Formats: sequence, C-alpha cells, structure tokens
Amino acid sequence: MPSLTQAGQYELVSVYLSDYTRQSKIEVSALMSGFTITESMSAPFMTGTTTLFDSDDILSRLPVIGEEYIEFIYKDFFGKVRTDVFMVFSVSDIKYSDPINQTLIQYTLNFVSAPRVLTDSFRVMKAFKNQKISDYVKLHFDATFKAAMDQQRLKPKGIAIDETDGIQNLVIPNLTPVETFLFFARYAYKSDSNTQFYRFFENRDSYFFGTNEFILNGYGTTSWDPRAVDPLSGNLAPAGGKAKTFYYNYLPNMDANAQYTLMFNIRDINFGEKVNTINDINKGAYKRNVYAIDVLNGTILIPQTPYSILDDFSTDKIKLPHSKQFIDEVISDKYTRFVLKDYTAPADVSGPAVRLDANYSDLYNKKGSYFYQYDQNTIEVEIHGHNDIVAGSVINLQLPLRAKANSGNTQKIDIERSGYYLVNEIRNEFLNKEYKQKLTLSRYGIGTAWYYMKA
Repeated sequence: MPSLTQAGQYELVSVYLSDYTRQSKIEVSALMSGFTITESMSAPFMTGTTTLFDSDDILSRLPVIGEEYIEFIYKDFFGKVRTDVFMVFSVSDIKYSDPINQTLIQYTLNFVSAPRVLTDSFRVMKAFKNQKISDYVKLHFDATFKAAMDQQRLKPKGIAIDETDGIQNLVIPNLTPVETFLFFARYAYKSDSNTQFYRFFENRDSYFFGTNEFILNGYGTTSWDPRAVDPLSGNLAPAGGKAKTFYYNYLPNMDANAQYTLMFNIRDINFGEKVNTINDINKGAYKRNVYAIDVLNGTILIPQTPYSILDDFSTDKIKLPHSKQFIDEVISDKYTRFVLKDYTAPADVSGPAVRLDANYSDLYNKKGSYFYQYDQNTIEVEIHGHNDIVAGSVINLQLPLRAKANSGNTQKIDIERSGYYLVNEIRNEFLNKEYKQKLTLSRYGIGTAWYYMKA
C-alpha cells in the first residue's frame, strides 16, 4: 500500500554533507528547497544539483570546497526507499538570498557519481590481449571504479556486463578510466545483436556495459535485479518484474481515492520531431556501406550488397516514417565509411594477419543506422516519481487516439504510438514535497510494439 496520500509526494528522509575524510558531516535537508538527479543511457555517470539557503555558514564551517560527499535518502509514494551517494565537484552561484538579509547565503552544489572524481586523474596505458572485450570491462571496472570506492570505504555499485563475442587484442594508449569504457564500447561486438548498441552508463541501480537488447531483458517483461550481480561470473539474479503501464488522460480523476491511479497517469507528453528527411538522406539513416582499404595488397574491398536497415525491420511490428519506394528511389546508398584493413576477415585464406576480424561492417553499418533511428524516434513525457523507474527501464504507454469531431464518446488506443518504450534518460526532480520524473523515451520507429519486445 502507498505510504503517502497524494500522488507525486515523496519523503526526504535525510541529506548529509560530509568532508572528504567523512569525519565531519552535517544534515542539510532543512536548508534545501529541492534537488535534481539526472541519469541517462547516453552518459557514463549520474549528475545532479541542489541549492542551499545557508544561515549557518556551512561553506566555512565544514568547509565546502568541492571534495565533499553528499548522501540523499528519500522515499517515494509507494514506500520504496533509495540512497544515493555523490561527490560535490563545484560550488556555484554564491549570492545573498535577500540583499536586505546578509546573514542568509544561497549557493548551488553540483555533484556527480563518486568514481568520476576519484578516478578522473588516472590514466590507462595498457595492452589487453587474448580475451573478450566483456572480460576487459570487468577487469578494468574492478581495477578502477571498484578499487577507488573500496579505498574510500564506500560501497561500490555492481556492473552488469553483456558478454561480447570474439577475442580482441586492444591497446589503450593514454585514456581516463571512463574514456577506456567508451573505447571498449566502440569495439564491442555480439553476433546475435541486431543493433550492436553497446554502451557504458550508470543509473541509480548499477553500472551497465551492454546492448539495448540486454537492457531490455533486464528491465522488460523478463527482469533481473541489477544490484544482485555475482562479482565473479557477472550473472544476474532473476527478479521477475514487468514493465509498468502508463496512460494519458488530460482530465484525470483527482479525487482522494484516485491518487494511486494518478501515479500511472502521464502528466505531459511531447512527441518531438516526427521525421526529418534531409537528415535521413545525409546521415545514412537507412543505407550504409563500409569499404576496406587493403594496404598490403593494394586493393579496395567493396561489399556486394550495401547494408539496408529495412532488412532488419519487421513490418508487422514497426513502420518507418518513409515509404519503401521513397527510400529506394531517393535516399542514397552512398553513405560510405572507409577503413584500413589491418585485420583478417573470415574469407581470408592467406596473407599476414595483424589482428582478428574487427567486425567493422556490422559495427559501422548497423550501429550507425540504429543509433540514428533511436535518437530520431524519441518522445518526452512527465510522470509522478517512481523510485523503481531508472534509465534503462522499459515502460508501456497506452495513448488515446485523437478523436475526430462528432465521433462519439468511444475511446480508442493509438496503436502506432502506444506500446513499449525504453527510458533513455530521466531527470528526477524533487521540489518541496513533490517528486516528478521527466523521461526521454525511445524505440526504433513507430509501431504497435517495440521491435525487440515479444508480445
């Protein structure tokens, strides 16, 4: 049963600000009017801000110098409690809150996930050999993020890793730890992935290195608990959850006994840009190609068939904005990337091999097309805050079909825009007693169900 009485309410249990040694700490929740926490599948770390109205001179007493820990403990409408720990990296916008009352100072604390601050001065100069990229990710995570948190006696988050295919020998020349994760993501490959959508990100549950399909399996209809990760095998414990369903009703029932239902009502929705044909043509939205320049043999290897994303779309599940005829006749298939062939391809029967097949065709063609479609097909919605919805969650939207004038009172569902969406980004906003989430949602095209979600 809900622990609060009004939809969107939350309880701020405590907010502690402590120095780098954590020997001194101050409870500051009474000085705050609110805070934000942003998490995104497109960002390796979470970030946030909070503004303090300080009459106790905490800036000098603690002091606050951009190396402090800040811990938030908060409970949502359903009674689910979260604890998030960050490090303050910036103190900005310092001013008198009221020019007449110069004892009250206002300032903003900007914070980020602790490993960002604790490891950003590291540089990785290392050769990784004779293993899969997913193995390198685990080794690197333990040696950097986990080690830094252990050294500070802080509980590290786990990491959920989508196993890659193939042995790869990679050299990291001089990168930060997070740059190294992103480097691994660029080269990661999995043969049964339609998207090759490998990326590294953090949400309020865990860190992730994987494809969108992997995230879907975690937060979709068949769910695992990303906080229950075996540190040796990386296996995930089943949790058996299902995607939450949200509805859009512009005149919802606001009665006291309808507050639970209101938690699943979409407060606002913006469908964004439906289509941009010029970008579709110039950015390789549908057709791509990779030419390999074989320096050793002085040839250019040209694939016999250009890659087309149409081959991967199931027309009964997804429909693309353009017609097939328009795509075939107008959208060019000349979006080409050239790579140096310093690797051995599967068809090679002889010749020197510098390294194993780099899978450039799938990585550059599929990933490029799907990333474009993913970014293009986004919508923004606002809902009351749910602590168990994080970046990477899957939610089911049931949207009404726009009724024509004099069409009667029968409510119909928009079967094209309704269905499963992946939560790409969340801006968690806590203001006074209200908790709301602004979500950026995406899927690959518009259709009756998300392509990878099985009905």
